[in-house]
Amino acid sequence: MAWLGSECYYAAHHHATARRTPGTGQWLLDDSAFEKWLSGFRENDNSGILWLRGAPGTGKSILCSTVIEHLQQHNNLVPTAYFYYDSQNSSQVSMESLSAVPTIIIDAYQLARRYGRSTASAADKIPELLRSVIENLPSVNIIVDALDECKEVEKLSTLLCTAARCSPSLHLMVFSRDTLEVQKELEQVPSMRLDASRIQQDIDRYLEDAVKSLPCSKAQIRERTFMTLSQKADGMFLFAYLGVQTLESAVNVCGMLEALENLPLGLGNVYGLILDRLAMETSARRNLAQRIFLWVCGAVRPLAWPELQCALSWDPERRIFDPSQAPFKNVVLKLCSPLVDHRTETDTFHLTHLSVYEFLREPLSSSCVSPLATCFLFDEGSSHLHISETTLAYLQIDEISNAIQVDDNAFPLCRYSTDNWGVHLSSASFNITIRNQYKNFVSDPERRLNCIARSLVSEHWPFPLQRIRRIQSQVRQWEARSVQPGTAPVDDIIDIQKALFLLDNLEQSKNSSTSRFDMEFIRELAREYTMSGNLEIGIDTFEKELAKVEENEVTFSESKSWFMNSLAILYDQQGKIQDAEKIQHRALSYLEQNLPDGHLSIIMALNDLGRICRHLKKYDECEVLHRRALEKLQKEFPEDVSKLNWTKNTLGRCLLQTGRRRGAGTPHPGLCFDESTVG
Repeated sequence: MAWLGSECYYAAHHHATARRTPGTGQWLLDDSAFEKWLSGFRENDNSGILWLRGAPGTGKSILCSTVIEHLQQHNNLVPTAYFYYDSQNSSQVSMESLSAVPTIIIDAYQLARRYGRSTASAADKIPELLRSVIENLPSVNIIVDALDECKEVEKLSTLLCTAARCSPSLHLMVFSRDTLEVQKELEQVPSMRLDASRIQQDIDRYLEDAVKSLPCSKAQIRERTFMTLSQKADGMFLFAYLGVQTLESAVNVCGMLEALENLPLGLGNVYGLILDRLAMETSARRNLAQRIFLWVCGAVRPLAWPELQCALSWDPERRIFDPSQAPFKNVVLKLCSPLVDHRTETDTFHLTHLSVYEFLREPLSSSCVSPLATCFLFDEGSSHLHISETTLAYLQIDEISNAIQVDDNAFPLCRYSTDNWGVHLSSASFNITIRNQYKNFVSDPERRLNCIARSLVSEHWPFPLQRIRRIQSQVRQWEARSVQPGTAPVDDIIDIQKALFLLDNLEQSKNSSTSRFDMEFIRELAREYTMSGNLEIGIDTFEKELAKVEENEVTFSESKSWFMNSLAILYDQQGKIQDAEKIQHRALSYLEQNLPDGHLSIIMALNDLGRICRHLKKYDECEVLHRRALEKLQKEFPEDVSKLNWTKNTLGRCLLQTGRRRGAGTPHPGLCFDESTVG
């Protein structure tokens, strides 16, 4: 399930369920629109979809958890997949949380792991995978919360709605704000607006329970509190929640009644009131709150408590991480409550609601707060500047900069800093101080390579090398403000190549029998060297590394094989095709002597040698090699695997070169290629 990334959805569902007051949401379960949706009755293609739309703070996530729990308890014969999207967590990319994992997904997982992908990605053909799962189930429910917060909202909306329209077995329910992106796909489907007429009874039920927790026990004051909050909430669940949290901070009855009467209307005004009160704290507590907001709002994923505590120990004036300045957990919990929420099941910190983030970074919000409280408002550039300064400083700690493997318990911010310092730097406001800090960081080759190596072995990304290259390009553009995409300096490419060598040496020292890296990595490096005009440097580096491996070789070395394959690709790019053929033959022979017949490395070596033979116009040999690769792939892999299709197309190119199109000659029974795309 970690490959699917579904743990984040389980945690989000658990959190929403824990916040739900018993009995709330029953009105939806009793509604005729819900009953019709659940029954599977369809008047038209859109009838299998139900859209629940509402303004920010109307309790959509809580209501979503009610539906999911109801389906799991009372309709458990039908699998239910659910997704809680969160704009604060860019790592949530999976599309599965099924209670029972179908065989199709297990097969896809096993195939992805063979290619070294630790998480599901576009390469796993998620849309096709979703359709296959649906087609193989007699009935399935898909519940999506906060669709509007998904980064690819239009693409996902189209995918899900198309699947629901094409498959009578699929029941799709979507919770979201009524945004233009969502409207584009869902405006014609059955929908329910979450307004005060529907939600108020749930808000009142919540308030009846919540006011009992307030310090004042007088029935008259509790009744007054209930009536005031109920009227001011006006169908906004989040307002009622924030109101209760505000009253809980009162020190006496007089203070509670004063806060109740002064509670303004509208979420923005309530946020402003909370910040105004926070601005009355001491300067040290204000400064801490400001940094908490910057981190919780600006981090690319929710931070666990050890990570956040470590980040908050950074002293920018003394330029050190001071453990004695690390705040206590209860102080952080109290200081920024109720705008920042702690989830105990994951020990992570989140904003209470997306609207908090929108308020803190909206320039017009300054009109809702006192001048002193404007220090808590920020723009994205400043938050990324603060985080990039902190992460770059953390990566320069000796125990981190000198190592590839770092103890997460001893250095809790290392993993986050390694993966994301470049993301933050490339989005930061530009100034000379942070630029100099960056230049100092990359000036140490060992520190630079160790950081890249740690990123390459990250389990969070299906294609870590491609991600590193993209971030390198973005940082270079930030640094110079003139570098165009695709013109990366050769130093960046060499760094990745050397980091691959470091990791390979590390794997060999552990007696690992397999390389972590697909040859697609090397093809990408070859393209980068070619584009930068520095192919000779890449070839020279690989030749030296191959010589080292052969000098020290005792048993089979995966390094030797991928070094030879890499050189063949680089020679081919350089135009030295005979040299490429010679070393590719060596690589294939070496692999066939040491690996099982159906090993993926042998198959790819066959294809690479076939491609080189085609460049040399040795078409008969080329055809034989590609047919051998195709036969092994069809025996070992499912029909829709990308490398199998690539092999068919490569064989097709060979046959086209010799004039043997479809219907002529004796093509392989599994061969199918499009002449318009393979020539």
